[in-house]
Amino acid sequence: MHKNILFFITCLYCTLFLNVYCMETQNKFKIGFEFQESTHLCSWAKNNRKFQKVPLLEVWNVDDNKLWYHIEIDGDDIEFVTRPFTHNEEAQLALCIISIQDTLGVLKKLFCKYSSPIPLSKKQENNPITITFSEWFIELQKFFAGKSLFEGHLPQDIEQRTGQIQSTMTLVFPEKEVNELNNWSPIFAPHVTIQHPLELTIPLYLSLLGDDSSLIIALPNKGALSSTNWADFEEMCVTKESGLIFLHAFTLLRMVPSSVEINRVPIIQNISSLNEIAAELDSELLKETKSQYISSGQVDIKGRLLIMSRRPFSELFKNVVDPNKLYQGSFKNERGENSYIEAFSTAMNEYDYPHFEKYMRLFSKVNYGEQFFLDEGKPINLIGFTALFTNTFRKNNEQLLNELLREGIITIVMIRNFDEDIKIQNATSKALDNPIVIDLFEGDNWYNLMLSTVESPNITYIIKYKDELGILAKDFLYDMLSPGCFMHGDDSMGRIKDMAEQDIAFGEAIIEIRAISSVNQWFLDLHNLFDTYNKIDFFLTYSYNDISNQAVQLWKFLKNFNTKDPLIQLRILGLLKKVEELKDV
Repeated sequence: MHKNILFFITCLYCTLFLNVYCMETQNKFKIGFEFQESTHLCSWAKNNRKFQKVPLLEVWNVDDNKLWYHIEIDGDDIEFVTRPFTHNEEAQLALCIISIQDTLGVLKKLFCKYSSPIPLSKKQENNPITITFSEWFIELQKFFAGKSLFEGHLPQDIEQRTGQIQSTMTLVFPEKEVNELNNWSPIFAPHVTIQHPLELTIPLYLSLLGDDSSLIIALPNKGALSSTNWADFEEMCVTKESGLIFLHAFTLLRMVPSSVEINRVPIIQNISSLNEIAAELDSELLKETKSQYISSGQVDIKGRLLIMSRRPFSELFKNVVDPNKLYQGSFKNERGENSYIEAFSTAMNEYDYPHFEKYMRLFSKVNYGEQFFLDEGKPINLIGFTALFTNTFRKNNEQLLNELLREGIITIVMIRNFDEDIKIQNATSKALDNPIVIDLFEGDNWYNLMLSTVESPNITYIIKYKDELGILAKDFLYDMLSPGCFMHGDDSMGRIKDMAEQDIAFGEAIIEIRAISSVNQWFLDLHNLFDTYNKIDFFLTYSYNDISNQAVQLWKFLKNFNTKDPLIQLRILGLLKKVEELKDV
C-alpha cells in the first residue's frame, strides 16, 4: 500500500515537473515519414532503376499551398513520403497521415470495383486484379475534390525519367490474395527521419531504442558513466562531440558481420584466427547478400542500420569544430590540436570495456555491395569481374558469384578477394598509400581509413564497371561512410550535405530511424499505445491501427523531450546498468 502511494506521488511529481518545464522550453525539430506499403503491387518495377524513387503523384494542401507528401515506387512497393513537419505543426501532421490512409482506401475500392462479382470458373478464380496508376490517380482527384483539403499534381518529368506514361504503369493485386481483398489492410515498412540538435542524439535514441545492446556498446566514455549518477551521463553524453562519436561508432558496429553470420565464433579474438576461417566466412557472406537481394532487392549497408545519419560525419565534424558555424565545439587533444581520431579512440577503446574494440577487429570483413544498371534501368551484366578474383575464391563460389554478377552486383567480399596484382587506378591528385586493392583490407587498414576520413575526407574509392573494370581512387568531398565507399551517391547514408533547405537552426543532426516499428515498450507504455491484435513491432506498421495518432505521439515525445525530465533520466539510468555487463568481457 505504501509503495503504491509513493509510486503515485512520484508519477504526479514527474508529470507536474514536466508540464511546468515544457511551458518554458520546447524543442525545435523537424520530422518526416516514409510508409512503404508491402503488398508488392509493382513487381514489374523491382529490378528496374528507372522506376525507383521517382515521384508519380504529389499531394498538395489547399490551405497552405505546400507539398505534403508524394507517392513513388520503392523496389516493387508503392511508398508514401511526407514533407518534414516542424515542432508547431501537430494538426498538419495528423491530417497528412490520415490522407495517406485515405489514398489507400481509394485504391482498395478501385481494386474491389475491378474484381468481378460474378463467380469465375475454377481456372480463372485466382486471376490477379490489375489497374493503372492513371486510373488510381483519377479516382484520387475525385476524392480530393470532395474533401476540399488536398489536390493531386502530376510531376512534369515522369515520362522523361521513367520512359513510360502512367496509363501503362500498373498496380497488380497478388493473385494468391484476391480472395482476401475485402479484408485487405495494408502493412507498412515505416521509416522516420528527425532533424534535431546533435547533443540530443544519445539520450534521444537510448530512450526510443535503447533495449538494443549495440546502442549500449556504441556509447562513448563508458568508464565515466554510472547507473546512479545522472550528472556524469549528462556531462559525458549530452554534448555534440559525444553525439557524433556515438553515431559513427554505432554505424561501424552495425556494419560488422554478426556472430550468426559468422556461425563459427561469437567474437574473433585475433587476426590469425580470423584468417583461418576467412574463406568459409566469405562464402557465407556471399550467400547472405543473395538472400538479402532476393528478399528485399537491397544489397547496400542501410538494411543493417537501426538509425542512420543522413548527413556525412565529416559535415557534422565541421559543425562541431568550425568557430564560423552556428554551433561550436572542440575535439582538441593535449597538444591543443583538433584530432577526431584521437578523440574517437579515447572515447571508444577503453581498457575496462573492450567490447567495441573486439568487434572492430572484424571490420575488414564488412559485407555490403552496390548494384549497377544500364541506361535503360536494367541491371548490367558484370560477369567480366570474375577475371579479377583469385582462382581459389572464384572456384569456391563460382555459381553464386555468377548469379550476383549477372544482376550487376559487386560486394566488398568480392573486392577483398581480388588477385594480388590488381592495382587501384588513380584519378586523384593525391598520392595513394595503398596501390594494391587487397591492401585496403589488410589488418586494420579499412577501419583506420573510415576513422581518418571524418576529419580529412580527401579521397574515395569507386567501382569501375564500364570499359576497364576495377577500383578507382578519386577526389571526393564526403567521408568514406557517407556515402559508403564503393557505393553510388543515390544509395548513400549521408546524402544530405547542403543544409540550406533543412535550416540548421532546427539542429545539425538529421537521423533516419529505420527500426521505428520496433520502438521499445517504454515509449509505447508512456503514450498508451497498443496493437489491436497484440502483434509485436506494430508501431506505424498496420493500417488498421490509428497510425495518425501514433505519429502524433512520436511528435509530442520529441516536442517535450528534455534531459531535465525525471522520467527520461530514470529511463536512461536504467539502461546504463547494461554497461556494467560489458566490463572485462
